[in-house]
Amino acid sequence: MNYAETMTYWYLRLNGFFPLTRFVLHDYREDRRFSADCDLLGIRPPYVHEDIGGQTDDWDRALFQVVGLEEADTAAVIVEAKGGRDVGDAAAAFTAERLKYAVKRIGLFPPVRVDEIVKRLLGDASYRSDKILIVKVLAAHALDGNPILANGRCEVPLSHIDKFIRGRLRAYRDRKIASRVFFPSDLLQYLIWREEVDSPEG
Repeated sequence: MNYAETMTYWYLRLNGFFPLTRFVLHDYREDRRFSADCDLLGIRPPYVHEDIGGQTDDWDRALFQVVGLEEADTAAVIVEAKGGRDVGDAAAAFTAERLKYAVKRIGLFPPVRVDEIVKRLLGDASYRSDKILIVKVLAAHALDGNPILANGRCEVPLSHIDKFIRGRLRAYRDRKIASRVFFPSDLLQYLIWREEVDSPEG
């Protein structure tokens, strides 16, 4: 993963999602030689909990409020992460073909509902049915501020993601430092180390 994908992966993890990275969107048509991929797919079960950093007050309320994610929801995200100076061809990540493949892979709805869901997602940032929520997310360096709904998706600036991750590490500083080497991410280990070095006690 590149740095934008890695940051977004941990942002999702620290918000109770179980992410799947670089999911291949196979193309079986004979005239196509290459498949595409989805940067991240994530599923978040209702009532997810962890004693250290996984309680109600630990989640990113700015994100949850803007997408309408409630505690009892099962949520899924289809994510494009961009580390460049503009969002480029981000819209290409949310074509009907790609959304259909991703929604089917997520598996929260029966196949007969997929076309209905994709049709809605082509024009809206999210689809909700009862207590199930699917959201298109663009995480990008080129964005500023807090998460917003814009351009038919939820847009989350990498600067917001960085601030959230650092805040979580700071809130559980001693526990994270003690467990630093167990995190399977060089970037996260480095950020934890920075918290230790930069703290007044460091």
